[in-house]
Amino acid sequence: MSVVRSFCALASLLFLFQGGCTLVWHVSSPGIQANAAAHLPADNGVAYRLAYRASELLEFASEKDVSKFRKNIEAAIQRAGFHVIDERAAGKVLDIHVRQNLPSGGTPQEFVKRLTFGLIPTWTTHEGTFEFAMRLCEKNRMLARARYILSTREFTWILVLPLSWINLFRWDEAYELLGEAVESLLVEGMMKPIQEEFPCMDKPPGAF
Repeated sequence: MSVVRSFCALASLLFLFQGGCTLVWHVSSPGIQANAAAHLPADNGVAYRLAYRASELLEFASEKDVSKFRKNIEAAIQRAGFHVIDERAAGKVLDIHVRQNLPSGGTPQEFVKRLTFGLIPTWTTHEGTFEFAMRLCEKNRMLARARYILSTREFTWILVLPLSWINLFRWDEAYELLGEAVESLLVEGMMKPIQEEFPCMDKPPGAF
């Protein structure tokens, strides 16, 4: 029994050590454009609806995730020059759909990373860990729409262990990227609205 406990303790320490040797960040496709805030009229209220879906294995954290997404959405709305109002009184409505997927695994890089515990530098990309689909509508007319796919990238090497504290500043990166996407969409919708008469459907284009 003591041998089993020692093995489990050693495995846990190696797992934590390997995590400390990994830098993690997110990238979006397409890239999120930074737009200057629009000059808005006095009636600049907007309502928003958020639909969030996560893998069954991630549902335990969904309530906390939704709270973080809402916080970043509302901050982005203010940065764009709008303020949040009740949907019943809103002329403009922002629809946001977010899906979180489990990271893909089983790649050769993952195998090397776990086998060598960071002694050999490895790059790993998990495609589509988050998906954002959104649209801005006014009186059943679409003003702007966008869809982004976020991928998670990891670089593992024993020499980056002293830099692992950088991950603390990227802990909420996915939530912040959604905020940047919302801000960009709102500004684009006011400064360069879609010219064609696209009706607002039940879900944003590309939603799930």
